[in-house]
Amino acid sequence: MPLLTRFSPTQGALYAALALLTFAQCSPSDAADGKEGTQDPNPSAEQVLDNGTGSADGAQTQAGPDLGSERPRDEYGIPLDAPVSAEARAKVGALMEAFRPIALDLTSDHHDRQIFEQREIYQDLLKMGPEVGRAALHAYTGAQDEPMLVRRALLWLGGKSAPQEAENLLAHLMDTYGYEFSDRTEAALVLAESSPDRFMEIARPYLERREKLSKWMPDDEFLVQGWVNANIVKGTSPVPLLADVATNLLIMPNARSLAAKRIGDFPNELIGQRALETCLIESSGDHYLRRMAAQSLLKLLPRETACTVFEETFSREQDPAMAQFLQDMIQVNCR
Repeated sequence: MPLLTRFSPTQGALYAALALLTFAQCSPSDAADGKEGTQDPNPSAEQVLDNGTGSADGAQTQAGPDLGSERPRDEYGIPLDAPVSAEARAKVGALMEAFRPIALDLTSDHHDRQIFEQREIYQDLLKMGPEVGRAALHAYTGAQDEPMLVRRALLWLGGKSAPQEAENLLAHLMDTYGYEFSDRTEAALVLAESSPDRFMEIARPYLERREKLSKWMPDDEFLVQGWVNANIVKGTSPVPLLADVATNLLIMPNARSLAAKRIGDFPNELIGQRALETCLIESSGDHYLRRMAAQSLLKLLPRETACTVFEETFSREQDPAMAQFLQDMIQVNCR
């Protein structure tokens, strides 16, 4: 028997499908019968919104096949049986229309006018209360074919206007593999402002990790941004975790740089200043992180103290590009 066997395209596709079924630990009959158990382990966004369920054990699940289902929907994508008034449906429909893209060949004044109208209608709907928020959330579950800007507007309106109803849906999107990454990222940012405690519960293990990620999450940069926003909403300090992120080599470089930059916005936090000093002398070769650390130190420390730190670092610097940057910092700020 030859070591390599040639298959026809049809045979090859069949064997590949069988291999995937074996990997997923299911049989062809399991996949074909379409029967559901008493509880769907991978609920859709619509099911989460209707049932008030969400990820609770921290284990990554995979999204259901679609955002929505076969429920009859109105012209705005809102299920007909959703507890939403006709007025709220129409308001959300107007929002969706405002955020759909206009022709690219129109002049800039048309695009400027659209941006103004988008801001105006969003701000007006925020004032209308939870019912419009619920309508936006239900519209989102049927908006899989809408442009990203429309889905984004629906998530923000739903999260800000009806935070309790939105919490489980946003947490589900943030923590569940299978949805558009843009939607997962936006859900994380909305959740940070609408339900900061829930966001922190999900984000903390990933921002404090000491090993490589075992699941796909929104990029660390957006988790850091959400962490800052959640703490601002709660009236607490984000600096202790930002300091840990800035000095953690397992965190994505852009997130570490953002953490170093945002530490500079919170004075009188000694742990943050020490983290910045550590980043400034780091030998990883991440110039951007080191520059963000230097600029934040300049904001936080007394000018004489910052200059002393820069001069000491410059005297030992081996990297020519970083040495030039430090020399420029000293010449501009310390003379």
